[in-house]
Amino acid sequence: MARILVLLVFLLSGAAGLVYQVVWTRKLVFVLGVTSQAVATVLAVFMGGLALGSWWLARYGDRVRSPIRLYGLLELLLAGFGLASLALLDILVEVYSGARRSGAISEGMLPVARVVFAGLALLGPTTLMGATLPILVRGLSRGGERLARSAGVLYAVNTLGAVFGTLAAAWWLIQTLGLQGTTAVAAGLNGLAGLAALALGDRGIAPPQVASVPRTSARDPRTARAVLLAFGLSGMFALAYEVLWTRYLVYVLGENSVYAFSTMLASFLIGIVLGSLAAAWLADRARDLVGVLGLVIALVGAGALATLPVMEALASSRRGPPGEGWLGVAAEDFLRCLAVLIVPTTLSGSTFAIVAKLSARDPARLGADVGVAYASNTLGAILGALAGGFLVLPVLGLRAGLLALGTLNVLAGLWLATRPRPEGRGTAKAALAGSLGLLAAIAGFLSEGPSRKALLREDQVLLYYGDGPESSVAVVESEGGGGRSLIVDGDEQAGTGPRLQIHLRLLGHLPAFFHPAPRKGLVVGFGTGITTGCLLQHPFERVDQVELSKEVIEAAPLFAQFNHDALRDPRLR
Repeated sequence: MARILVLLVFLLSGAAGLVYQVVWTRKLVFVLGVTSQAVATVLAVFMGGLALGSWWLARYGDRVRSPIRLYGLLELLLAGFGLASLALLDILVEVYSGARRSGAISEGMLPVARVVFAGLALLGPTTLMGATLPILVRGLSRGGERLARSAGVLYAVNTLGAVFGTLAAAWWLIQTLGLQGTTAVAAGLNGLAGLAALALGDRGIAPPQVASVPRTSARDPRTARAVLLAFGLSGMFALAYEVLWTRYLVYVLGENSVYAFSTMLASFLIGIVLGSLAAAWLADRARDLVGVLGLVIALVGAGALATLPVMEALASSRRGPPGEGWLGVAAEDFLRCLAVLIVPTTLSGSTFAIVAKLSARDPARLGADVGVAYASNTLGAILGALAGGFLVLPVLGLRAGLLALGTLNVLAGLWLATRPRPEGRGTAKAALAGSLGLLAAIAGFLSEGPSRKALLREDQVLLYYGDGPESSVAVVESEGGGGRSLIVDGDEQAGTGPRLQIHLRLLGHLPAFFHPAPRKGLVVGFGTGITTGCLLQHPFERVDQVELSKEVIEAAPLFAQFNHDALRDPRLR
């Protein structure tokens, strides 16, 4: 009974953590900016704090008599941080904004300033968050032979809490209570979890010590390093996939909104929950656990490659009519996301329990060992999030990027599965993983990818397509005289059809007609450039154009005949 209560407490903690992430990210982008670089900075600092806590703070779980009470103290500290977080952020925002206005932060120093600012705001509470999982693994592990069960169940329960927190924050809490009220709810969850953990202590739970080193642990230092490297790569691939899948699933769902993103994230996390529970039951029974980990990592890559034809099929299929109302549409979106993500995310979710078992090499350092493993995975996740948005997408695009990542993922798993070790080389596992990976790569290569299927009707041709860190941009033309359309992340944003042109031209002409002597103009969002081109038909001295996506500007020449070739006007900046 006591163990079940501890798991319920950790469920609350997981929900609070994701609520904080949603609120803090939304608050910080108000001042740091909404570009992918700014958002990536916030997320990287957030995950960096988790890595720091799991690497540095988790070791104290090995030095106290009651790790569960230590966990309770951390939760109470998190509650205090949570209650004070928005006030602290307001102060930091004023300092940052003042420095920007005074010129103390130059454009060249802006990336560094963002990291420093986000670090001051987030590193304290996220470091505490990062320590909670390894400390509870230490507190609930009765013996080395059941370590995977404890780690897998804890990871699953915490991630399930994250699912609830994600959906609650996006769909209800922020709309109903605002940022301040939502933060208070998260702090209340931390406080409740902390008080419950302190009250429970170690009642009904065996002493937190590993009786022996598990026989499946990576005792050889070289094997241990290989396992940590593979787990880090697993985290890197997982977050890079998430970046690409988030962009790709827009075409499967037919919309790009905070609700669609929350549905995607919840589906992703549910796969992690299922994988953690499966590994919690299976990992303690495996003999060649290093080989199993290599096989699982390779199969994650094969599953990621297989998402391409699955998404292509879903993107070309028609969504059901919204006759069921909001709930019916949401349920269909959720099922579509699960169909794409369930296999690779379930496999990915199983890795933590396996690595926790392999990491337990010293009975006296269980918390520290699990913390180091968790930190390696989190650092890999940081690299994956950055690489997915700033390297893979701009250089390779969505389809080629997913093919490249999936292939590298399979190779990483095969490398680990075929390493020499006392339990054997695991050739059968490697052969299975390699065969499935090859089949998945062929299927992915033969598929066109969902974007083309979703973007084009039978009477349309694709004139331009580009993937960037901010958005995926396409220009399509209807052969029947319907004109050209600019599509951003699956949504038609502007076009040259008669009705759209009237709207876009009036946006440019009306402000100039009603101003007695217009000299300077500003247009936010270039689109087809029609509004900007119309504004430039008036006697302005200068017009400033703001656009986040360079792919939109790259597509602009396709609309030159409709926007008076605005980009060539010397008055446009």
